Amino acid sequence: GSSSPSSSSSSGGGGGGGSGWQFSVQQVGPGLSEDGPAGVSGHRVDAGHGADAAAGQRDAVDEGILWVDVQDPDTGQRYFWNFRRRISVMSLPPGVHAKWQAHTTPQGQHYYHDLQNRVSSWHMYDMATDRYQTALDGAQGSGGPDARWMERGAAVMLCGLAEKCYNEQLGSIHGFVNGRVAVLLADCFMGTVVLVRSKNVSPLVKGPGSIVELRGLSQAHLNGEIGTVEEACTDFKYQIKMRDQNIKVVRPPKLQPRCRLWNINLGQSHCRLEWRQEQDCLFIDGAGNHCRYSLHLPLNFSARMAEAGTQGSLEPWPVIVYLHGAGGSSFLTSSKRTLKSVGLQHMAAKFVVVSPRCDWSWKDVPKPWVTELVDVLRAAWWVDSNRIYLTGCSMGGMSTWELGAQRPDLFAAIAPVAAHHDAERTAYIAKQLRQTPIFVVHSLSDETCPSTKEQPLWNRLLQEQNRWLQINLADEIDHCVMYERTYCDAPRLYDWLLSCKLPAGKPLS
Repeated sequence: GSSSPSSSSSSGGGGGGGSGWQFSVQQVGPGLSEDGPAGVSGHRVDAGHGADAAAGQRDAVDEGILWVDVQDPDTGQRYFWNFRRRISVMSLPPGVHAKWQAHTTPQGQHYYHDLQNRVSSWHMYDMATDRYQTALDGAQGSGGPDARWMERGAAVMLCGLAEKCYNEQLGSIHGFVNGRVAVLLADCFMGTVVLVRSKNVSPLVKGPGSIVELRGLSQAHLNGEIGTVEEACTDFKYQIKMRDQNIKVVRPPKLQPRCRLWNINLGQSHCRLEWRQEQDCLFIDGAGNHCRYSLHLPLNFSARMAEAGTQGSLEPWPVIVYLHGAGGSSFLTSSKRTLKSVGLQHMAAKFVVVSPRCDWSWKDVPKPWVTELVDVLRAAWWVDSNRIYLTGCSMGGMSTWELGAQRPDLFAAIAPVAAHHDAERTAYIAKQLRQTPIFVVHSLSDETCPSTKEQPLWNRLLQEQNRWLQINLADEIDHCVMYERTYCDAPRLYDWLLSCKLPAGKPLS
């Protein structure tokens, strides 16, 4: 059934200069108590069938061999990768040293230098224990792709995994371990390796979302060029459409998969909130459109990563996806003075914050690229894919209703603030969100988005037996200050969200 809440909170006041929480609970679903969200449980998510992936499989790695010194080929950023724990950190603490140093040949093939023994090899740990032919033999009759797509270094796509956050992610075959295929995900995931059965590996599919970089070609001027997969050919090569619309035919090992997330810099984090210091990032959606969003990493993110080097583990962070109102901007650029508020300070320490630039109007159904973005982002090791929350104010509140209804499997809870919705979609939204925890915030004196027009949706959600609907109302708060009253004055909304968590899918084992 549903999971237990990850935490509970009775916090309701402001503090730190805030004016405190000004809303009172007017409606509580039967799955909640008026004292707080301690009873909230995430809705059930079907984990799927037919997959038993293993990421960082314990018996594949020697206990004493942990850290690899890596330099990102795109940004030059240096980090340290722990294959066993599936984490990366920006620095290692005193006394802890990397065992290996990663390198890449001019042809794009990875190899590793043992810093202690001063020898180089194509594989580290015991990743070379399986012969290539053994893996190919195991692929035959398994329901997977033709084994000839599975050369070492070949670009592939993951599919059919119970841990859904990895499905449709691109990577390259890094080696073969204990009968599994080791797939190294794209560089923006900083060294994540997933060990899967051959049936969970697929050739790349046609589309603007299958982005690749050419590497190791004899025509040196093409190396580093970016293209998209146009077709997987019968002779086990890909047709790649280049930016000039020309087609190049390339073998799978000559392609480096590129993540659809661009410009993320995990080294850019802060110890305190600063004005306009969110990262300006790019996402390429399934139609090839360039979509912009802002990213704010939790305060002291880099320090926490360094601590993980000592502890050998790192708890991933929950994510808030914030949708702005008409003419608005990112979550942290409402006004400079709000950065000192108790609410935003609380939020910034506990969440990764993603703020899509909403390229639609208040009359439109939101564009699906936002949920595509979340689908790709949730594979990052520093994201807790079971604690992703959706919220927004005004037009962003409308978008919260709509996107939450489009993908109720993706979000652990939603929080529409000063929202509106299309009355004709009331039944659809309520049915889709009948198992989703919802934290509604509204003002009875809101003339821009009147509460009387939202009441039918709230009632319909109760008719659909949503057990986790909480409606928070105030009498005299203007629409234009609902952002500050909700997100800045107190941590109530954030603590309520943190109590909600999707059930974990089938673990990678």
